[in-house]
Amino acid sequence: MALGVGGGILMGINDYGQKFLTPYTVIGLSIPAIAWAAVGTLVFGFTIWAPVVATALTTAPFIAVNIWKGTDSIESDLVTMSRSFNVSRPRMLGRLIIPNAAPMLFSAFRLGLAMSWKIVTITELFAASSGIGFKLMQTYQLYQFEQSWAWATVFIVVILGVEYGLVKPIERRVFEYRQDAEFNLLG
Repeated sequence: MALGVGGGILMGINDYGQKFLTPYTVIGLSIPAIAWAAVGTLVFGFTIWAPVVATALTTAPFIAVNIWKGTDSIESDLVTMSRSFNVSRPRMLGRLIIPNAAPMLFSAFRLGLAMSWKIVTITELFAASSGIGFKLMQTYQLYQFEQSWAWATVFIVVILGVEYGLVKPIERRVFEYRQDAEFNLLG
């Protein structure tokens, strides 16, 4: 998430960052997760680093594009005005860029979380001696389909728990200043 957000912000606010990182982002978008899982297994073996590296290399480009387009959509007049009033970069980041890119940050987090679960599972199928992916493969090979479904259900429970227990409350808090539009007034 940090790699994708950092790259996306750099691409969105800086022309040099955009020109430099766009080819790497396009290449990262085109490489399938299973290829990163295989490469991670070959490079790191049966360690915890194989799923971590495969997940980071697969999800970071998707997160970066999401954040890039979110920061790219910020009105350039606001950035120009901030620069003309000598607003420091950290203050501009905290007061202008992050608040305007907040919807994209939440969608990037959701996208990254969903993708990372899938990639970690695929990598654990190849390169782990523990974890949910390993357990799924083990129970499948032993024809224990009920246990396979039970392990798959863990995904659903965790994702829903993170979404409704963590992300939704934070999102409500961050966007509580927004007023709901009353469309019945439009006629």
